[in-house]
Amino acid sequence: MLFFLACASIDKEPVVHQISFQGNGGYWSATNDENLRSAMKQKTNQNFAFLAPDLWMTPYNSQMIKQDAHRIELWYAHHGYFDAKFQGWNIATYPALFSSHPHLAIEGTIDQGKPALIRSVNIVGDMYGTLKRRIQRVNFIKKGDVFSMEDVEYLEYAINSFLHDRSYALPEIDTEVLVWPEECSLLKHHKGKCLIANLEAYCGAKCTALIQSIEDCEEDRACISTHPYQDFIQTEKGTVVDLQLHVAPGPSYRFGRIHLKGETTIPLEPVLDKILVDAEVTPGSSFTSDKLYAAQEALYNMGLFSVVNIIPNYEKDVGLAHLDVELTQSSFGNLNVGLGAESDTGNYSINVLGEVDYSNLWNRLMQIHWKNEFGYAWLPQNIGSEDFYLQHGFVGSSQLRFLVPNLYRSLLSFDTIVFNEWGMRPGYQFGFIALNPSIQYLLPIPNQKTNFCTLRLGYEISYRDYFNVNSTLRDTLSPYLLSSIQQQMILDGRDHTMYPKGGQYLSTLISRSWPILGVSTSFTKISFEHRVYGSLNSLNELSLGSMKFRDILKKNKLKPISIPITFAFRWSSGLILTEENNSQTIPFDDRFFLGGGNDVRGWRSFHLGPYACRDNTECLENGVQISEEILPQGGGFRFFGNLEARYYMPAGYGLVLFFDGGRVWDSVENVRFGELQYSLGIGFRYKSSIGPFRFDIAKRMSDDILFQEEPRWAFHLALSESF
Repeated sequence: MLFFLACASIDKEPVVHQISFQGNGGYWSATNDENLRSAMKQKTNQNFAFLAPDLWMTPYNSQMIKQDAHRIELWYAHHGYFDAKFQGWNIATYPALFSSHPHLAIEGTIDQGKPALIRSVNIVGDMYGTLKRRIQRVNFIKKGDVFSMEDVEYLEYAINSFLHDRSYALPEIDTEVLVWPEECSLLKHHKGKCLIANLEAYCGAKCTALIQSIEDCEEDRACISTHPYQDFIQTEKGTVVDLQLHVAPGPSYRFGRIHLKGETTIPLEPVLDKILVDAEVTPGSSFTSDKLYAAQEALYNMGLFSVVNIIPNYEKDVGLAHLDVELTQSSFGNLNVGLGAESDTGNYSINVLGEVDYSNLWNRLMQIHWKNEFGYAWLPQNIGSEDFYLQHGFVGSSQLRFLVPNLYRSLLSFDTIVFNEWGMRPGYQFGFIALNPSIQYLLPIPNQKTNFCTLRLGYEISYRDYFNVNSTLRDTLSPYLLSSIQQQMILDGRDHTMYPKGGQYLSTLISRSWPILGVSTSFTKISFEHRVYGSLNSLNELSLGSMKFRDILKKNKLKPISIPITFAFRWSSGLILTEENNSQTIPFDDRFFLGGGNDVRGWRSFHLGPYACRDNTECLENGVQISEEILPQGGGFRFFGNLEARYYMPAGYGLVLFFDGGRVWDSVENVRFGELQYSLGIGFRYKSSIGPFRFDIAKRMSDDILFQEEPRWAFHLALSESF
């Protein structure tokens, strides 16, 4: 029945402003307003709907709202409230300031009654004892829980996944949901089955003969009444539910033949290696669905196929799962051209970008990648002072990469990079060219939640020159030719490279460098970085004793955590060792710098560390900074950390709160962690097809007298997450 509390004579159709309920549970209850609204087809206006009325406002549909009453009662039944009754809608007009449409506030009234409770969960089937006991441990539904069809479906899924992980490829699960009233005498039909279920729950083996006698009566009420069941049955306090899960695991399967299908010119050996080695799918090995997903992901990540389908064909008589791998070859070559811009607290630039990729050179899967950027940059200096001026000029870079990915199956690869850059930093411009060949080995780590371990051994020879150098830096900057040997290890356990929500990333780089030309000294540079990612939703899978946190919440009639917030943490350190232990003998651009949009965001780029006064001006007085007219000098020891809370909406827009801290010291002897500098900020994100766009606003929190004239606020605009 519909009750209209207010009416209006209007021309435009009414829209639904809000839907609420009376008689249901509170906000933290499983029967809260949000869950009931999810069962309805009638929806409400979106936020700020007045900005686009035709797109974001939801018209009121009287026929749909009547049918939603039945949908809500059905939703209640699926969540254990079999006696719930929907009593009617109350509809009132709601004042709208920015729209000519009449806005309706709809309130539903419900008598939800008491929920049905689980009395027993029985898992039966033709299984050997050990397997049955393990399946029973998968069960999270306990006696006394409120019945929910969602829990039953999730339990079926959990058992199915458990069997898939143990090579049972085609299990069958048939669930009976038996609902019984407080007393079996209230039933007109199935009284015998009700009595048997009660006796099995409370009397068990002692009543085996009595249960058999009642079964033999075949629902004959006169026959049933002749048996002395009254002494053994118990009266329930409300409606109860017995679950019977009939599980048929079927035969255990192993992988059979692998058949590649599709028109492709790609060599088949490396394709098979991706399946056999990376995903561990080998003929005769145990079948699991996880291996199939891993094989499909490995093939797709080769970048050679637009479509990858792996279809198992089961030969039941012998327990073999043959695989048909359907491949659609993609284009090997790509050309990308675009425009870019960057704003990073004092550094502004616009760029033209061009990339050329080819992924199957000479039909041997060799890859070539050529990336070019050319633009113009501005670096405002001495902002806020009378000596303000704009350092500016052309900047650009060119990188040519040649990759041979399959020297030894898919584990060993050879990589060569030729890199050329001409750029700008506070007080100078520079030119740089380097040749960097390396060998990488992908080390498989079995039974670990790590995607891969990369071991890299490389050599680099580089030349750097300087021009338009400020007089303060003229004695520090001189051309040099450097030779380096590099060793790197990367452990990558992230669940996604661009938008990680879980896992860890660990990187260690050690390089030993010798000068060939120029005034410099031999030095060893060590860098370390560790990242950790985790979402609030993952707390549901946290094991507390013998139960997961999700199951504990359900047992206490609470909803599992569903908050799409990801926490990201990073800490990094670096050390440069020299014979003289003096950072001033290290080539200028090989020193450590901090500050900017990718590390400590409350600071200008490169400005969080040792500095010199520009043009011999007075920027320090008794250890106190009195002017912004400084030029960063870099140092020999670096430490910094970041903590972020990331939230993305389904539309791709995101919000980030972050806290950064760090500092650069001229040498390890002068390190004082009490001198770390901190910043706090907020960022805005948008997920695009090429990565997240980000705009960060950060405030410098520390009051170190050595940096007291640095700007309090910093703004950063860039493409990609900070880490």
